Amino acid sequence: MDYMTFSDVAAATHNEDLIPVVEEVSTKVTMFNDAPWKASTDMLRDIGGREGEAPRATWVGVDEGAKPNKGSQEKYTEELGMLEAWSKTVKKIADLSPHSDELRWREDKRHFKGMGLDLESALIYGNRVQNVRKFDGFIPRFAHLTDIDGIGAVSGEDENFVTMNAGGVSAVGMSSIMMVYWDIDDGAHLLYPSHSANNGMQFVPYGYNAIEQSDGTLLEVAFSKFACTVGLGIANRRSVVRVANIDNSLTGADLTTAMGNIEASIYDAFASIPVDFQNRVRLYANNRTLSTLRKGFAKRIAPARYEDAIPKNATGDIMFDSFVIRRCDSLLNSEDRVL
Repeated sequence: MDYMTFSDVAAATHNEDLIPVVEEVSTKVTMFNDAPWKASTDMLRDIGGREGEAPRATWVGVDEGAKPNKGSQEKYTEELGMLEAWSKTVKKIADLSPHSDELRWREDKRHFKGMGLDLESALIYGNRVQNVRKFDGFIPRFAHLTDIDGIGAVSGEDENFVTMNAGGVSAVGMSSIMMVYWDIDDGAHLLYPSHSANNGMQFVPYGYNAIEQSDGTLLEVAFSKFACTVGLGIANRRSVVRVANIDNSLTGADLTTAMGNIEASIYDAFASIPVDFQNRVRLYANNRTLSTLRKGFAKRIAPARYEDAIPKNATGDIMFDSFVIRRCDSLLNSEDRVL
């Protein structure tokens, strides 16, 4: 394996206390677990070039030269965001247990699992226009429908990212399937802050202290803090594709019609991804979208089969034709319709 996982980033800090924390953060998430990690170019941002068209050569005669050709790259700056969680344990309650440390850890774990859901939600929907403290996730970048070549359905111009239309027409209540090629050099990846001794991760279980309550009484409590600084990088604009406007509320004849649109959009989305990425692309959908696929394509759906290592939290993954679709419930059923 030539890339770092979330656990690897934690292990590289040489802080053994972080390892079980990261395991708990990873318990309920799918897409976040699949992502490779790399260090950002700066402390709280990553600056680079997003690949467009590859550089091309020129046919020349023996007495001719050629002009330099750099292809096309879009310069980008990706900002990192910091997420922080605190848990609180009351000493009187902990002392009632014969295993007070275990009781405190159980309370900490509840917060770590919730933090994992917050991190995955930001990976998908994070939008710095709405909350400058977050990092930009996938969905806000896919604001306009396109064809498989990335030409806008409305604008007629080249869009930054490919967004296929599954045909849903409601203004809200839509969902998406995301196709992601994970790679630290050529695809999507998560970022941790460079030049940081703790790789942007921190876990501090503070000791008990007497804290004055609002009514003036004192209560002994202990706080635990976990913080994670993270961002999203996309090195190639064709490495991530969105299938938008999936309406999971349809039934009967409407569902039958919709299935044809969903099927076509999945295959078009896959065709838009560079051929050298296709063997490692991963698809993600939530539980309701998977249920829609099962109802519409019952004979073409089966539990996922993995030839190599089974990814974390693989229960619920399905095979649709030759595609493995991973269940990711951080994808919502309340997205706005994309035009």
